[in-house]
Amino acid sequence: MSLRQRDTVLAFAWLLVIAGLTLGVTSFFIAATRPAISPWPSLVVGFCLTILGIMLMAIAREERREERGELDTVTRS
Repeated sequence: MSLRQRDTVLAFAWLLVIAGLTLGVTSFFIAATRPAISPWPSLVVGFCLTILGIMLMAIAREERREERGELDTVTRS
């Protein structure tokens, strides 16, 4: 993955995390102001967006480490 592509993926990942957290916070305001409306759908979508963003960040980080030649050596005792 080129540097430009990785930067685009990271920007999109951060956008997903911010959108997910915003939806999660908004769902609590929905529950407080309009108890007749269920906040669970927006809370679940917010959680899923946040997890997707974190996964994309982890994938981009791993690819960056592979390009640099950094390998984790895990020693098991």
